[in-house]
Amino acid sequence: MHFLFERAVIYAAVRHKGKTRKIDKSPYILHPMEVAQILSTMTDDKEILAAGVLHDAVEDTSATLTDIRVRFGKRVADLVASETENKYSLSES
Repeated sequence: MHFLFERAVIYAAVRHKGKTRKIDKSPYILHPMEVAQILSTMTDDKEILAAGVLHDAVEDTSATLTDIRVRFGKRVADLVASETENKYSLSES
């Protein structure tokens, strides 16, 4: 779990590269980083912070929950799955 949050930030930044927010055209990665910042005021749990930064990766990029689970662990993938709009299943390929 060493550097879990940092790895999640890099992964999210790469996955969201070039994407912008619909509202103001700001870099999309700012939204997941803001979520992680808000979460950091409530917890220092690195898995929760990682899930916060990754929460839109499955919905908005080619990332899969399987990939999230392999890279960041089952708990992070479960947290991401619980927050996706489409409620993706961990059984997807």
